[in-house]
Amino acid sequence: MNRFMKPNARPNMLSAKILSTLTLVLIYCFAYAQVEYPNLSYASTIHQKAGFTNFRVDYERPMQRGRPIFGGLVPYGKPWKTGGGFHNRISFDTDILVEGTHIKKGTYHLVTIPDPKEWKIILTTDNLVFEKNKPYEKGKEVMRISRKPERAPRHYEAFTIDIDIVNNDAVFVFSWDYTSVRFQVSTGTTRLLMTQIRKLMASNTAAGEDYARAAEFIAFNINGLNNTAQDTLMLLTKKAIALQKDEQMEGWMLEVKANLYQSTGNLKKLEAITKERIANLKRHPSDDTDKEVQRIEEEFERYKKALAN
Repeated sequence: MNRFMKPNARPNMLSAKILSTLTLVLIYCFAYAQVEYPNLSYASTIHQKAGFTNFRVDYERPMQRGRPIFGGLVPYGKPWKTGGGFHNRISFDTDILVEGTHIKKGTYHLVTIPDPKEWKIILTTDNLVFEKNKPYEKGKEVMRISRKPERAPRHYEAFTIDIDIVNNDAVFVFSWDYTSVRFQVSTGTTRLLMTQIRKLMASNTAAGEDYARAAEFIAFNINGLNNTAQDTLMLLTKKAIALQKDEQMEGWMLEVKANLYQSTGNLKKLEAITKERIANLKRHPSDDTDKEVQRIEEEFERYKKALAN
């Protein structure tokens, strides 16, 4: 033995080698354990305001991955959680109406029963509706409606819930593969505002802008205006202009009338109001007059062409 080497030096060197080897093994194992993989289905949250109601939907989006979906992965005639993973939730902060059924504001769970000809769409307060070995409690349903499935306009690889907006109401659309199902929820916004507009009509203290905004709401938010709604709109525009006599108000109300005639398909009156809009712009010229005149003329020609088709 070297006289300068301490007696315990060899064991210490061996221990250091073992420690180094173990450290490398642990580092390799740790690095291997950090490999991440994508989810089989993705959590999704929708926030959408329709009228005065805020909607929120929480659900998971399973993928098709080449599998047959309805009648295959999702059996016909059996309750489905309408997504994957955890139970979905639908929340809204005002009371709503679905086909005459009044539903109080709150959070509910969505259940569907797919069928080739007619789906059942259900809202329930049962937050354990799909727990294993738990019987289905029909008494906790707050809504059950029937809807016919449609062919989706495109392929949906992931299950998708959309919320469309029609006249301040919400339209829920469920789509997967080439199948879509939809149902409409009434927020009551249009009905509430029409009540307020009738009160406004009886008031003598409203400003011109109040009448103008009411007329604009009717023109842009109510499809298929009946004669009473049209008469109300015209009266509102007259009141607005009478109280605020300037080119901005006149131009605004002419645009509202143009939208009315587009909605009702009255091409003759739309052509007349288009000429009035152009004349009003030319009476009060600005740097943008020529562009606005061109825009209005092109808008009329597009509508005329669309109506002819």
